[in-house]
Amino acid sequence: MKGKDKNDFKKFFDKTSEASDKIEDLLKNLRDDLTDYSKVPFTFNDFIFQLNRRPETILRDVYQIFSDMVWHYVKRLPPDKNATSSTLLRYDMRKLFVENTENPFYADLIFSARFMEMVYSIGKGVQTNRIYLFEGPPGSGKSTFLNNLLNKLEEYTHIPEGIMLKTVWHLDLEKLSYQNSDFWQNIYQIAQKSNNQQIVDLINEQKGTLKSEKFFDISCPYNDHPILQIPKEYRKQFLDTVIDNKSVKKKIFEEKKYNWIFKQEPCHFCSSVYDQLYDILKDPSEIMKMIYAKIFSFSRKFGRGISIYNPGDEVCVNPKQNIQIQNKIHEIFRNDEVKYIFSPMAYTNNGVYSIMDLKENNIPRFKNLHSIISDGVHKVDVREERINTLFIGLINPEDKKHFAGIKSFQDRIVSVQMPYVLDYKTVKKIIKYRFGNIERLFMPEVLNSFCKIIISTRLDKTNSVLKGWIVGNKYNFLDDNLLLLKMEIFSGNVPNWLSEKDKNILASKDINEIKSISKNDGLFGISGRQMLSLFNKFMSKYSQKHKLFTIDNVIDFFEKDIENETKHMIPQNFTKFILNYYNHIILQQVKEAIYYYNREQISRDIMNYLCAINFEIGQEIKCPYTNDKFIVEEEKLKNFEAIFIGAVSNENERLAFRNKQLKEYISTTLAQEIKVHDKKITQTSQFRRLFIDYTSNLKQNALIPFLDNQNFRQAVIDFGTKNFEKYDSRLKNDIHRLIKNLKHRYRYTTSSAIDTVLYVIDNKLH
Repeated sequence: MKGKDKNDFKKFFDKTSEASDKIEDLLKNLRDDLTDYSKVPFTFNDFIFQLNRRPETILRDVYQIFSDMVWHYVKRLPPDKNATSSTLLRYDMRKLFVENTENPFYADLIFSARFMEMVYSIGKGVQTNRIYLFEGPPGSGKSTFLNNLLNKLEEYTHIPEGIMLKTVWHLDLEKLSYQNSDFWQNIYQIAQKSNNQQIVDLINEQKGTLKSEKFFDISCPYNDHPILQIPKEYRKQFLDTVIDNKSVKKKIFEEKKYNWIFKQEPCHFCSSVYDQLYDILKDPSEIMKMIYAKIFSFSRKFGRGISIYNPGDEVCVNPKQNIQIQNKIHEIFRNDEVKYIFSPMAYTNNGVYSIMDLKENNIPRFKNLHSIISDGVHKVDVREERINTLFIGLINPEDKKHFAGIKSFQDRIVSVQMPYVLDYKTVKKIIKYRFGNIERLFMPEVLNSFCKIIISTRLDKTNSVLKGWIVGNKYNFLDDNLLLLKMEIFSGNVPNWLSEKDKNILASKDINEIKSISKNDGLFGISGRQMLSLFNKFMSKYSQKHKLFTIDNVIDFFEKDIENETKHMIPQNFTKFILNYYNHIILQQVKEAIYYYNREQISRDIMNYLCAINFEIGQEIKCPYTNDKFIVEEEKLKNFEAIFIGAVSNENERLAFRNKQLKEYISTTLAQEIKVHDKKITQTSQFRRLFIDYTSNLKQNALIPFLDNQNFRQAVIDFGTKNFEKYDSRLKNDIHRLIKNLKHRYRYTTSSAIDTVLYVIDNKLH
């Protein structure tokens, strides 16, 4: 600012009663809804009014817009009950990357955490003047990710929540003493003298048009925010006057993300216009009346606010100009001080500049960004452009060589690893998107097993950090490298089969420790495209009418039907562990489904057993505690005892247990506690101990009574047929509950539930 002008600005921006009155005048009779302005520029008065009403919405640069956009679409989820850690945050990314997109991108837990960490730093304003490079191997979905991200950013700037503003100069030609050229007047006089009525009529029409020209609008080519047109040294004073909310005002004055308001200069074009207006008008309030604001909506198609450069796009460095606008500016100000000239970088100033892959023309384009990113300055002609742009790029790991030797550039690069998907649930989502709802064609957990084998090729096989947490492989269904456990962690789960000690160890780890075990994962292995090709081949080979895909199909496919190059990516013996893990999971599901905790029924079972062991096999008795009448059967006694000592116990072990219980019942429970101390059977020590052991073992051993029970197996086969009615009510109730729970808890169908139970029985899983 020119020194001689400062007193004039001070009078306008000082918090005197006169200044306050001027602000009050500006706030009268203005529209409340920002969307009323649509795409039509609105006055500085309107801008001040909106600034007063919603300062945090109005005062945003591209970094805040980007951060707000992500949080508009992304929902932070509450901690999962099986979350790996209380600090391992989970996000719902569907609205950002999946919904209403041409090609969905599915973000897994690890990448979501990395991405949101980047968004958080951008929103806080701590990493400006950087380029964010998403680094991942070919086929990791980088292009899909960036396309969807920028499409949602464009969409966001078109809705009320995503409003961004830019400067439009609304020049009042009368106040600037602008006079149209006398060219038409001279022609008019000649036409009159020569009696050429046709030309006279034509010029009369043109003269009417020229007379009606009172204003000339010029949009800032650099998308400058209107607040930047306030002289820098007076912006804080101005905002202090306009904004009433003290807490918001404090935030704007103190938080780093608002530093741009007080530090940035307007572009060379706006600065030149401002200086010219001041030389003519000498009054800041009159200049403010010529500053309009306009909603700045991004358009990728036209390169407005978003520019994406592919490797084949030519590098353009020539300045951009508009001769018609430049001539008009020259006529208005009658000098050459205001130059309407700018570089291609201006289109994405206060926007996003994106480079798709560091190859071909994008290599020099990327290197040209060095000084712009480092200093925020770019030269066009003899003028200096100040660039405030969010720079984003995609690279493959091998492309880092193009900037490896430029230390100063490396310091400006924020690298975000974008590996192949490491969450089997996310892999399943990708498969379902490409092939439709095909999960119904698989036995439960089989598609998960397919996805886990794919992910095994992408994981670091050493896992030294994880092995340091879980010392010794105590779980016989796990592979030696703990890859299956790692997959569960990457899905956000602490498996319930872990010991309490190991659960507590995992739960104590923070997000950085969890990410540390993934730093070498997903940079190799079967790519996303290869995975889809393999799955298509699997479907074609093993598809059978009216039959679901089984775990055996998956194991056979990866052991026999894939090329050696792909087979070598799978860790040694991993398919064996996949089968073991599958067996473990479905066994636990069947146990959960058949387990039935009923205090009354358990009590009846214990009381009937204590009564029955006093009698011979085959006798019909009535239990005095339950009033149940039944025949003492070896099979029923055996099933009860199996809950306590296991199904693999032999006859001697069962008899030893039975005799021990009988002895205690006669000598202590009946003789002392009931007859002497007048206790109820349910109050005796023997009953209480059996009840505790029964309930604790029942779930773990829920299937034991049925594994060698041919009657049970046949009843499962007969389920849903007329033959099922011939079985006793207890057995039918058990099977009804088993099938119902499998369907409701784990989404089995009746058919797949029956097949799974038979698989467990026939393979003697326990």
